[in-house]
Amino acid sequence: MHIQPFWLNAVCGQQGWEVALSYSKDEKIIGVLPYFKQVSKGLTFVKMPPFTDYLGPWIHLEHQEEMKQERKYTKYKQVLSDLISQLPNSTYFFQQLHPTCEDWLPFMQARFQQTTYYTYQIELKQAVDTIFGQFRRNIRRNITTADSYLSLEESFDPRDLYQLVSTTFQQQGIQIGFSMQQLERLVAALKDNKQGVIYYARNKTNHRRNAAVLLAWDDTQVFTILSASAEMWRDKPAPSWLNWQIIQGFVDSHQTLDFCGSIIPEIEHATIGMGGKRVPFYKIYKSKNLFWYLLAKLAKTEYA
Repeated sequence: MHIQPFWLNAVCGQQGWEVALSYSKDEKIIGVLPYFKQVSKGLTFVKMPPFTDYLGPWIHLEHQEEMKQERKYTKYKQVLSDLISQLPNSTYFFQQLHPTCEDWLPFMQARFQQTTYYTYQIELKQAVDTIFGQFRRNIRRNITTADSYLSLEESFDPRDLYQLVSTTFQQQGIQIGFSMQQLERLVAALKDNKQGVIYYARNKTNHRRNAAVLLAWDDTQVFTILSASAEMWRDKPAPSWLNWQIIQGFVDSHQTLDFCGSIIPEIEHATIGMGGKRVPFYKIYKSKNLFWYLLAKLAKTEYA
Protein backbone atom coordinates (compact mmCIF):
# COMPACT_ATOMS: atom_id res chain seq x y z
CA MET A 1 0.00 0.00 0.00
CA HIS A 2 2.47 2.61 1.22
CA ILE A 3 5.03 2.06 -1.54
CA GLN A 4 2.63 2.80 -4.40
CA PRO A 5 3.66 5.88 -6.42
CA PHE A 6 0.33 7.67 -5.91
CA TRP A 7 0.73 7.33 -2.12
CA LEU A 8 4.34 8.53 -2.13
CA ASN A 9 3.45 11.49 -4.36
CA ALA A 10 0.68 12.45 -1.95
CA VAL A 11 2.65 12.22 1.29
CA CYS A 12 6.12 13.22 0.08
CA GLY A 13 5.43 15.39 -2.95
CA GLN A 14 6.45 14.23 -6.41
CA GLN A 15 10.04 15.40 -5.92
CA GLY A 16 10.32 14.31 -2.29
CA TRP A 17 10.90 10.60 -2.64
CA GLU A 18 13.32 8.27 -4.36
CA VAL A 19 13.49 4.51 -4.66
CA ALA A 20 16.16 1.82 -4.62
CA LEU A 21 15.51 -1.04 -7.05
CA SER A 22 17.05 -4.49 -7.33
CA TYR A 23 16.86 -6.52 -10.55
CA SER A 24 17.07 -10.18 -11.42
CA LYS A 25 19.43 -11.45 -14.10
CA ASP A 26 16.66 -11.11 -16.68
CA GLU A 27 16.08 -7.46 -15.65
CA LYS A 28 12.89 -8.02 -13.66
CA ILE A 29 12.35 -5.90 -10.56
CA ILE A 30 12.63 -8.17 -7.51
CA GLY A 31 13.30 -5.59 -4.78
CA VAL A 32 11.89 -2.16 -3.99
CA LEU A 33 12.84 0.20 -1.16
CA PRO A 34 11.44 3.75 -1.41
CA TYR A 35 12.62 6.49 0.92
CA PHE A 36 11.64 10.04 1.86
CA LYS A 37 14.68 12.32 1.61
CA GLN A 38 14.99 15.89 2.81
CA VAL A 39 18.02 18.17 2.47
CA SER A 40 18.47 21.10 4.85
CA LYS A 41 21.53 23.34 5.07
CA GLY A 42 23.61 20.78 3.24
CA LEU A 43 22.53 17.91 5.51
CA THR A 44 20.56 14.91 4.22
CA PHE A 45 17.86 13.30 6.33
CA VAL A 46 15.88 10.17 5.48
CA LYS A 47 12.77 9.64 7.58
CA MET A 48 9.17 8.51 7.49
CA PRO A 49 6.74 10.74 5.58
CA PRO A 50 3.50 11.82 7.26
CA PHE A 51 0.58 9.36 7.47
CA THR A 52 2.93 6.48 6.58
CA ASP A 53 3.40 3.62 9.03
CA TYR A 54 5.55 1.35 6.84
CA LEU A 55 7.66 1.84 3.74
CA GLY A 56 9.30 -1.38 2.76
CA PRO A 57 11.12 -3.29 1.59
CA TRP A 58 9.15 -5.22 -1.02
CA ILE A 59 11.06 -8.31 -2.19
CA HIS A 60 9.83 -10.95 -4.60
CA LEU A 61 11.93 -14.05 -5.18
CA GLU A 62 10.75 -16.11 -8.11
CA HIS A 63 10.04 -19.77 -7.37
CA GLN A 64 10.89 -19.25 -3.71
CA GLU A 65 8.42 -21.98 -2.72
CA GLU A 66 10.76 -24.42 -4.46
CA MET A 67 13.93 -23.09 -2.78
CA LYS A 68 15.71 -24.68 0.12
CA GLN A 69 15.79 -22.51 3.24
CA GLU A 70 19.49 -21.76 2.83
CA ARG A 71 18.89 -20.56 -0.73
CA LYS A 72 16.02 -18.30 0.39
CA TYR A 73 18.18 -16.67 3.05
CA THR A 74 21.03 -16.17 0.58
CA LYS A 75 18.85 -14.61 -2.15
CA TYR A 76 16.93 -12.44 0.30
CA LYS A 77 20.17 -11.12 1.76
CA GLN A 78 21.55 -10.42 -1.71
CA VAL A 79 18.49 -8.42 -2.75
CA LEU A 80 18.12 -6.46 0.49
CA SER A 81 21.86 -5.74 0.64
CA ASP A 82 21.66 -4.43 -2.92
CA LEU A 83 18.82 -2.10 -1.91
CA ILE A 84 20.64 -0.88 1.19
CA SER A 85 23.77 -0.13 -0.84
CA GLN A 86 21.74 2.34 -2.93
CA LEU A 87 20.53 4.41 0.05
CA PRO A 88 21.99 7.92 0.20
CA ASN A 89 24.75 8.88 2.59
CA SER A 90 22.65 10.70 5.18
CA THR A 91 23.13 12.54 8.46
CA TYR A 92 20.53 10.25 9.88
CA PHE A 93 18.24 7.58 8.51
CA PHE A 94 14.99 6.35 10.01
CA GLN A 95 12.47 3.97 8.47
CA GLN A 96 9.74 1.62 9.66
CA LEU A 97 9.64 -1.72 7.87
CA HIS A 98 6.45 -3.52 6.96
CA PRO A 99 5.48 -6.26 9.46
CA THR A 100 5.99 -8.89 6.75
CA CYS A 101 9.71 -8.02 6.81
CA GLU A 102 10.88 -10.41 9.52
CA ASP A 103 14.59 -10.36 8.67
CA TRP A 104 16.56 -7.17 9.26
CA LEU A 105 19.96 -8.91 9.36
CA PRO A 106 21.29 -7.15 6.22
CA PHE A 107 20.51 -3.81 7.87
CA MET A 108 22.35 -4.88 11.02
CA GLN A 109 25.36 -5.97 8.98
CA ALA A 110 25.30 -2.52 7.35
CA ARG A 111 25.59 -0.98 10.86
CA PHE A 112 21.96 0.07 11.23
CA GLN A 113 20.22 -0.29 14.57
CA GLN A 114 16.74 -1.59 15.30
CA THR A 115 13.92 -1.12 17.78
CA THR A 116 10.91 -3.43 17.79
CA TYR A 117 7.49 -1.81 17.90
CA TYR A 118 4.04 -3.34 17.63
CA THR A 119 0.90 -2.93 15.63
CA TYR A 120 -2.39 -4.75 16.12
CA GLN A 121 -4.26 -6.64 13.42
CA ILE A 122 -7.58 -8.43 13.07
CA GLU A 123 -7.88 -11.36 10.69
CA LEU A 124 -10.96 -10.70 8.58
CA LYS A 125 -11.22 -14.13 6.94
CA GLN A 126 -13.44 -15.52 9.68
CA ALA A 127 -17.11 -15.34 10.59
CA VAL A 128 -18.36 -11.95 11.78
CA ASP A 129 -19.84 -13.55 14.90
CA THR A 130 -16.45 -15.07 15.70
CA ILE A 131 -14.75 -11.70 15.44
CA PHE A 132 -17.40 -10.03 17.60
CA GLY A 133 -17.11 -12.80 20.16
CA GLN A 134 -13.43 -11.92 20.64
CA PHE A 135 -14.33 -8.40 21.82
CA ARG A 136 -14.14 -7.56 25.49
CA ARG A 137 -17.57 -7.80 27.11
CA ASN A 138 -17.93 -4.10 27.86
CA ILE A 139 -16.95 -3.23 24.27
CA ARG A 140 -19.68 -5.53 22.93
CA ARG A 141 -22.14 -3.85 25.29
CA ASN A 142 -21.01 -0.36 24.27
CA ILE A 143 -21.35 -1.19 20.57
CA THR A 144 -24.86 -2.52 21.07
CA THR A 145 -25.80 0.66 22.95
CA ALA A 146 -24.19 2.92 20.33
CA ASP A 147 -26.22 1.28 17.56
CA SER A 148 -29.22 3.23 18.86
CA TYR A 149 -27.71 6.70 18.50
CA LEU A 150 -24.80 6.54 16.02
CA SER A 151 -24.87 6.32 12.24
CA LEU A 152 -22.06 5.67 9.77
CA GLU A 153 -21.10 8.36 7.29
CA GLU A 154 -18.64 7.99 4.40
CA SER A 155 -16.90 11.19 3.39
CA PHE A 156 -13.94 12.71 1.59
CA ASP A 157 -14.14 15.95 3.58
CA PRO A 158 -11.25 15.90 6.10
CA ARG A 159 -12.04 19.11 7.97
CA ASP A 160 -13.78 17.48 10.95
CA LEU A 161 -11.18 14.70 11.00
CA TYR A 162 -8.41 17.30 11.24
CA GLN A 163 -10.24 19.11 14.02
CA LEU A 164 -10.77 15.89 15.99
CA VAL A 165 -7.10 14.93 15.59
CA SER A 166 -5.93 18.42 16.59
CA THR A 167 -8.08 18.37 19.73
CA THR A 168 -6.93 14.86 20.67
CA PHE A 169 -3.26 15.77 20.21
CA GLN A 170 -3.65 18.96 22.23
CA GLN A 171 -5.17 17.00 25.12
CA GLN A 172 -2.14 14.70 25.06
CA GLY A 173 0.37 17.53 24.76
CA ILE A 174 1.46 16.36 21.30
CA GLN A 175 2.16 18.70 18.40
CA ILE A 176 0.30 17.71 15.24
CA GLY A 177 2.79 16.60 12.60
CA PHE A 178 0.95 17.53 9.41
CA SER A 179 -1.06 20.36 7.92
CA MET A 180 -4.63 20.49 6.71
CA GLN A 181 -3.30 20.88 3.16
CA GLN A 182 -1.27 17.67 3.46
CA LEU A 183 -4.30 15.79 4.73
CA GLU A 184 -6.47 17.13 1.92
CA ARG A 185 -3.86 16.04 -0.64
CA LEU A 186 -3.78 12.49 0.71
CA VAL A 187 -7.57 12.16 0.92
CA ALA A 188 -7.88 13.42 -2.68
CA ALA A 189 -5.30 10.87 -3.86
CA LEU A 190 -7.09 8.02 -2.06
CA LYS A 191 -10.38 9.11 -3.61
CA ASP A 192 -8.91 9.34 -7.12
CA ASN A 193 -7.39 5.85 -6.81
CA LYS A 194 -10.44 4.35 -5.06
CA GLN A 195 -8.24 3.14 -2.22
CA GLY A 196 -9.50 5.02 0.80
CA VAL A 197 -12.27 6.93 2.54
CA ILE A 198 -13.05 8.74 5.80
CA TYR A 199 -15.62 7.09 8.07
CA TYR A 200 -17.40 9.27 10.60
CA ALA A 201 -19.54 8.11 13.52
CA ARG A 202 -22.34 10.69 13.58
CA ASN A 203 -24.77 11.24 16.45
CA LYS A 204 -28.31 10.77 15.10
CA THR A 205 -29.75 13.41 17.43
CA ASN A 206 -27.37 16.36 17.33
CA HIS A 207 -25.60 15.30 14.10
CA ARG A 208 -22.23 15.74 15.75
CA ARG A 209 -19.36 13.68 14.37
CA ASN A 210 -18.16 11.82 17.47
CA ALA A 211 -15.31 9.86 15.90
CA ALA A 212 -13.46 9.53 12.61
CA VAL A 213 -11.13 7.11 10.86
CA LEU A 214 -9.18 7.63 7.65
CA LEU A 215 -8.92 4.27 5.91
CA ALA A 216 -6.67 3.11 3.10
CA TRP A 217 -6.55 -0.31 1.48
CA ASP A 218 -4.88 -2.46 -1.11
CA ASP A 219 -6.02 -5.82 -2.44
CA THR A 220 -5.58 -7.70 0.84
CA GLN A 221 -5.19 -5.30 3.76
CA VAL A 222 -7.10 -2.38 5.27
CA PHE A 223 -5.14 0.23 7.24
CA THR A 224 -6.39 2.78 9.78
CA ILE A 225 -4.18 5.68 8.75
CA LEU A 226 -5.57 8.26 11.14
CA SER A 227 -8.23 8.07 13.84
CA ALA A 228 -9.60 10.43 16.44
CA SER A 229 -12.58 10.81 18.72
CA ALA A 230 -14.36 13.47 20.71
CA GLU A 231 -14.35 10.86 23.47
CA MET A 232 -11.37 9.31 25.21
CA TRP A 233 -10.57 5.82 23.91
CA ARG A 234 -10.90 3.83 27.13
CA ASP A 235 -14.36 2.21 27.40
CA LYS A 236 -16.12 4.81 25.23
CA PRO A 237 -18.54 3.66 22.51
CA ALA A 238 -17.85 5.76 19.40
CA PRO A 239 -14.32 4.58 18.43
CA SER A 240 -15.12 0.90 19.06
CA TRP A 241 -18.46 1.21 17.28
CA LEU A 242 -16.76 2.81 14.28
CA ASN A 243 -14.11 0.09 14.09
CA TRP A 244 -16.83 -2.54 14.25
CA GLN A 245 -18.55 -0.95 11.24
CA ILE A 246 -15.24 -1.08 9.37
CA ILE A 247 -14.74 -4.75 10.20
CA GLN A 248 -18.21 -5.64 8.96
CA GLY A 249 -17.68 -3.63 5.77
CA PHE A 250 -14.44 -5.36 4.78
CA VAL A 251 -14.81 -8.85 6.21
CA ASP A 252 -15.83 -10.36 2.85
CA SER A 253 -13.28 -8.58 0.67
CA HIS A 254 -10.00 -8.31 2.60
CA GLN A 255 -7.77 -10.49 4.74
CA THR A 256 -6.52 -8.18 7.48
CA LEU A 257 -7.39 -4.96 9.28
CA ASP A 258 -4.21 -3.27 10.51
CA PHE A 259 -4.70 -0.65 13.22
CA CYS A 260 -1.17 0.64 12.47
CA GLY A 261 -0.22 0.73 16.14
CA SER A 262 -0.33 1.76 18.80
CA ILE A 263 1.72 1.25 21.94
CA ILE A 264 0.00 4.24 23.59
CA PRO A 265 -1.64 2.55 26.61
CA GLU A 266 -5.19 3.84 26.05
CA ILE A 267 -5.20 2.88 22.38
CA GLU A 268 -3.52 -0.45 23.05
CA HIS A 269 -6.19 -1.19 25.66
CA ALA A 270 -8.91 -0.57 23.07
CA THR A 271 -7.35 -2.56 20.21
CA ILE A 272 -6.58 -5.55 22.42
CA GLY A 273 -10.14 -5.35 23.67
CA MET A 274 -11.34 -5.78 20.10
CA GLY A 275 -9.28 -8.92 19.64
CA GLY A 276 -6.34 -7.27 17.94
CA LYS A 277 -3.35 -9.55 17.51
CA ARG A 278 -0.02 -8.02 18.51
CA VAL A 279 2.32 -8.03 15.49
CA PRO A 280 5.93 -6.78 15.66
CA PHE A 281 7.59 -4.52 13.13
CA TYR A 282 11.05 -2.99 12.95
CA LYS A 283 12.14 0.61 13.26
CA ILE A 284 15.52 0.90 11.55
CA TYR A 285 17.81 3.83 12.18
CA LYS A 286 21.37 4.97 11.63
CA SER A 287 23.20 8.17 12.55
CA LYS A 288 26.29 9.66 11.00
CA ASN A 289 27.79 10.07 14.44
CA LEU A 290 26.89 10.07 18.13
CA PHE A 291 26.10 13.79 18.08
CA TRP A 292 23.16 13.33 15.70
CA TYR A 293 21.90 10.31 17.59
CA LEU A 294 21.85 12.23 20.88
CA LEU A 295 20.32 15.29 19.21
CA ALA A 296 17.51 13.14 17.86
CA LYS A 297 16.98 11.71 21.34
CA LEU A 298 16.79 15.18 22.87
CA ALA A 299 14.40 16.35 20.16
CA LYS A 300 12.26 13.26 20.82
CA THR A 301 12.06 12.51 17.12
CA GLU A 302 10.74 9.19 15.87
CA TYR A 303 14.23 8.47 14.61
CA ALA A 304 15.40 7.79 18.16
